[in-house]
Amino acid sequence: MDFTLALYASKAKKTIACCVDEYDSRFPNGVPKAPQSTSFALALPIVQSDNTLIGVLELYRKKGSPYFFEEDEEIANSYLVWGGVALHYAELYYNLSQQRKLNTFLLSVVRSVFQDMVNMDVVVSKILEYARNLVNADRTSLFLVDYAKNQLYAHIFDANDNKEADALKNEIRFPIGAGIAGYVAKTGEPLNIPNAYADERFNRSIDQKTGYTTKSLLCMPIFIEDKVIGVLQMVNKINDVFTKEDEDSFAVFATYCGLALDHARLYEKIHKSEEKYKVALEVLSYHNTCTNDELNTIKSRPLDSLPNET
Repeated sequence: MDFTLALYASKAKKTIACCVDEYDSRFPNGVPKAPQSTSFALALPIVQSDNTLIGVLELYRKKGSPYFFEEDEEIANSYLVWGGVALHYAELYYNLSQQRKLNTFLLSVVRSVFQDMVNMDVVVSKILEYARNLVNADRTSLFLVDYAKNQLYAHIFDANDNKEADALKNEIRFPIGAGIAGYVAKTGEPLNIPNAYADERFNRSIDQKTGYTTKSLLCMPIFIEDKVIGVLQMVNKINDVFTKEDEDSFAVFATYCGLALDHARLYEKIHKSEEKYKVALEVLSYHNTCTNDELNTIKSRPLDSLPNET
């Protein structure tokens, strides 16, 4: 972060007044980031009642203007008292609005995913779609954990062009602990990486196969009963990097993903069992039926010739 007058005031949590044209021991290299034609500068931290800093107000006077006097500071501070209250309530309103937005989003997720739970592939596809929209990501990936082989695997991908689709048409498998997703699966810790290529854990091979360039990553573990069953990975937030707010929203969303995946697995298990029982019943039914000729032959035989089962 560049050193600025606002940064200095925020760290000191006190008002800073200075003359740009005069030497100041606090700024031996001159007042940082001062606008051109500025003669005097005043920086006032905006501090709430709990001593939380929420901002800094900077005021400047052009050359030829009078210095900022103590009276100017008192006037500015009186406005900041009300301004701090206004900012506090604005932040509360924003947080409530975002929470309401997230609740509405999660309700639509529950309705869509749980009402259309045909198989695991359908659930995975819906999770990828909703995850991308939640944090405004360009790509999404969902890797499931195969503990029998100590691997992560995926066979459904969010690809936007034919080159990527061809490169990702086969199932991908890699060891737990390998790459960003492998690290998250192993540790159970989420990762927010603003620069993927600067992280030594990042696996560049997928980018090399697809021609896609990964910039930022948000990777979140999916739990069921304290056990990681999958890893949801967001790639390249559009026109930005992933924020702490994205992390918090994504963590809540991942909880619903875990429930959906667990129910989908149970549904598939029950469905496969029903198919097995259906086949077994058909086999039994086949071997317990007879043709009309066989029935007529049995009917034509005298009763004393039939086998006695008692």
